[in-house]
Amino acid sequence: AQLETAHKSLCDKNAQLENSLATKDLELKNALVGKDLELKKALAVQDAKLQKALEAKDLKLKNALAGKDAEFKGALAGKDAELKGALAGKDAELKGELMELKGALAGKDLEFKGALAGKEAELKGALASKDVELEKAKQALAGKDVELEK
Repeated sequence: AQLETAHKSLCDKNAQLENSLATKDLELKNALVGKDLELKKALAVQDAKLQKALEAKDLKLKNALAGKDAEFKGALAGKDAELKGALAGKDAELKGELMELKGALAGKDLEFKGALAGKEAELKGALASKDVELEKAKQALAGKDVELEK
């Protein structure tokens, strides 16, 4: 009977230990699930923070790139306008020089035509003078012929 009581007592202790073990196992499993959920939440929060930081950096880089692009395009447009202005200035300068040369050429042409007309008038005058002298010589010769005939 004592052996039976001891056996029963051992069986009860064993059952108590098994129950205690099952309870502890359940508690640990619940704690593990809780910790797992906690870690997943913390990980999700960190992931969201990192995603926001990444998006902010991406936006910042895109804005900086757009700014540099606009700056480059502005500088390019400025240089283009500067070169076009310089080209237009040189074109106007060359056109001015061409007009100046045309004017000088026209002046020289007029000067040459004037000198030519002067020489022509001078030669015509000399020719007319020689014609008058020739006429006088003819008349003198005719006068001499008349004298000789008499």
